[in-house]
Parts: sequence; C-alpha cells; structure tokens
Amino acid sequence: MNRSIGWGLSALVAVCGLAWGWKQHGAAPAPAEASAPVATVRSQLPKVQSVADDLSAVGDVNAGQTSGLSFPRAGQVVSLGVVVGDRFSKGAVLATLAPDPVVKQAWQAAVDAAGLARREWERQKQLLASHLATQSVVDAAEKAMLDAQGALKALEEQGGGTGTNPLVAPFDGVVSAVSVVQGDRVQPGAPILQVGRADLLRVLIGIEPADRARVRAGTHVTLWPVVGPAVDAKPIELALSEVQDAVDPKTQLINVVAMLPRAVAGQLAPGMKARALLQVGTVSAVAVPRNAVLTDEKGDYVFQVASGKARRVAVSKKLDDGTLVVIDGIKDMKLPVVTEGNYELEDGMAVKEAAQ
Repeated sequence: MNRSIGWGLSALVAVCGLAWGWKQHGAAPAPAEASAPVATVRSQLPKVQSVADDLSAVGDVNAGQTSGLSFPRAGQVVSLGVVVGDRFSKGAVLATLAPDPVVKQAWQAAVDAAGLARREWERQKQLLASHLATQSVVDAAEKAMLDAQGALKALEEQGGGTGTNPLVAPFDGVVSAVSVVQGDRVQPGAPILQVGRADLLRVLIGIEPADRARVRAGTHVTLWPVVGPAVDAKPIELALSEVQDAVDPKTQLINVVAMLPRAVAGQLAPGMKARALLQVGTVSAVAVPRNAVLTDEKGDYVFQVASGKARRVAVSKKLDDGTLVVIDGIKDMKLPVVTEGNYELEDGMAVKEAAQ
C-alpha cells in the first residue's frame, strides 16, 4: 500500500514538472500595456492684442446726385423712352410733350378771335376817318383787340401754338424714378423723371439702430460688389459722408451714406448691392487665432497645455475679425493655447509641440 502511494506521488511530481517546463519554454509572453497616445500640436501664448471692431452690412447703390426733370408748359406726354434703371447720355431725348388738345383748340379759337378783333379795329379807324364812327367806338375796338391778343399769348405760353417739345437729358445719368406714363396730361413744372448722375454714386448702408451711436461721418468703410463667386471683386476703401437719424420704414434700419468718387464709381452701378464692412473702432483684449477656438454643444472652448497635457478651458467669444478672436475666460496667461491640431484633442490628452 505504501508503495502505491509512493508511485502516485512520483507521477504527480513528474506531471507538475512537465507543466512547469512547458510554461517556461512554450507559452507566449503576456502583451505589454499599450502606451497612451500623444498628439502633435502647435501652440502659442495668449496675449493682449488690438483687434478691429467692425460692423458687417449690406448697401444699395444709387445715383449720387438726383434731379427732377419737367416740362415748362402743360401738355400731354406722347412718348416716354426710358424706364427706371435706364442709363442715358447727355442730349438724349427722354420724353416728348405735345400741346394739350383742349389748349390747342382754345389757342386756335384765340387766333381767330385776335384776327377778328384786329380787323374790326382797322375798320372802325377807317369809319372814324370818314366821320362815320366816334373815337370811343375806335377805342373800344382797340381794347377788344388787345384783350384778344393777351388771351392768345397766354395760350401760346401753355404750348397751344407750338408743336411737340422734347425733354433733353442735361448730363450722362441713370433714371431713378418715373412719375408719368405715356398719354398723361401734365402741368407746367410737374416732375416727369427723377434722374441721377451716372459718374457719381452713393451707397445707402443699413445698420441696426442700436449701432447708430458707434458710427459717424468719416468712419472707414470697405465695400465689395455683390457678385458671383467666380468674379474677383476688388474692395473699395472710403469714408462715410453721412449718418442719417431716421429709421427707414421699409427696412427698419438706419441708413449711412458712402459717396463713391468718380475714379471708382465705374465698379458699381445703380441698383446693385454691395457688402460693407464699417470699422467702428478697435478693442484691446486677449485675442487668439481664429482656429484656436472650438465650439460644441457645451459652448466655446480652447485647449491650453499644462505639464504636457491638453486642458479644455471654456471661453466666450467677444469679437471676431476673421483672423483673430477676442475671448474671455483665459485665467492663466502663461499656459500656451493650442492653435493647430486641436480638433483631435480630448481633455487630459498628452501633447507635444510640432517641430518647427
């Protein structure tokens, strides 16, 4: 019996030895723990900078100096050769006026009456010479003749005795408003057309009433024509010439006016739209490159680097000029802000600076 136990113990020892040997020589080594990822970034220290404070707006291009055109006498508009927006050259016929039919008829009757009164006066003078009429009769005939001539002259001033009258353009320009249609009867001096000079334009730029106090005459403004994306539109730099005080009832905005000098007026045309950027001042505050500020459902934030790790810092954007963003929320100005590579970062991730 003791012998059997001995053999069993020997077998057990042998099996354990084989198992230990297989573990030492045949089993694969346990994998090493994976190292934490390290992101490569670029960063820079936050600093106080001066950033332009701009207002973005849209403007309407209009003729710079407008004038009302009219006929000096009453009549009927028999032709109208322009509509709103048409350009014209100096000397062009814009409309044509014919005498009013009633006035023309009255003028013809006045011509006949004046001729009859003159003949009667001549006849009475002959009778006076033959002692067949008295001087008082001759004087009455002369007065009747003068009255008839006065009535005829008044009708001639109304155009009764003339043909058609052209309305000639006094300068190169563009039509901004038309007050009549062909066939209308008009009075002397009544406005027919509103026209503006084509070589001098103005842009009406609408701003919010709350921004009125920030804008003044002389404020720098940059304009771009609103054109297709394929067109390389050049900016136009100038200063505001006027800031209006009343709110436009159509747009509910306050208009500020930029007059375009003749040298650049050719880049725009009445009726066009223009993008405007008004520089209303500068802000001196903590500013970082635009790409440094990220936004998610929690709000705006940046990453600052502390001890080789990215730390998320909540910020609020105060001003964005397209290149720099003024932010509030940076508490440690000695920690650099990540400006490139921040889209891949998570809070607490290890980072290293990219080689220059």
